[in-house]
Amino acid sequence: MSSPNPNIPPELLTILKKLGIPAEKMESFATVDDKQIYSVVTPGAKAIRLWEELRSAVDRTGYWPLVIGRDSGPWEKSDLANSKPNTASWNATLKKHTGVNYDKALGVSGMILKAGVELDAEAWLKKNRLPDPTAEDDEWADLAEEFGMESTSSKPNTAFASVVDSLTRKPIAEVTIALWPTKEGWEVPALMRYGGWNACPLPHLHVALLRRWKNKYDAELVAIAGDIVELRVSNPPTSPEAALELAREHYSYCDDIVTQGTMTLERLAEVLINGSVWYFWWD
Repeated sequence: MSSPNPNIPPELLTILKKLGIPAEKMESFATVDDKQIYSVVTPGAKAIRLWEELRSAVDRTGYWPLVIGRDSGPWEKSDLANSKPNTASWNATLKKHTGVNYDKALGVSGMILKAGVELDAEAWLKKNRLPDPTAEDDEWADLAEEFGMESTSSKPNTAFASVVDSLTRKPIAEVTIALWPTKEGWEVPALMRYGGWNACPLPHLHVALLRRWKNKYDAELVAIAGDIVELRVSNPPTSPEAALELAREHYSYCDDIVTQGTMTLERLAEVLINGSVWYFWWD
């Protein structure tokens, strides 16, 4: 359980009060690398607006806001523990996948961040590029043909799925926004130690690709809700060709959004053209 009324730094408290978030609404969410993570519970209908306000204050607060939902899913707060077993497990994982030995001075989060920054994201994408899906993979086209329907183009994605109920599409009653001690959203997966289960990439890969997309598309991390990751994009691709190439990058990073979603890269590209929200999901 989170603890109410943490000892919030005065400069952070002042900014939060200006945003209408008094101290009594803040909770002590967790600790990472001896740094406090704060959180606030808010209605799902207001979550994105509050995220935008907190995002606008990042340079002053030093904390990146992240919508995490009320159910963190495969990720647990216990993943942040600096216990010997947890540290040893991450040490072995980093050694296996990056070849780098653990550096006690950097700690687990620092090592993950270092591995992500040093990873050549473009080279990784080329090496791990998946074959384009074929017409035989397009189950939506098969269904359309079976029921005599015409396939329609998909619209650019501009809505966040992490703050609405997946069945009713109505806003979730409550979600949590956590404040992580960094000014860069792409660093959060390292602090959070998010990934490495099922088909979800390891944290350093999230860091590398989110950093790449921040630089190329001004894509910023908004939500990690269970097995969903969502980004807000200020400079999305505007042509079919650019969107299709980006769709291939998304497919290499998260193939479930195609194999269990759009079925084709072309449909994925359609939602990326001028789309202000990117959605990823791992089964």
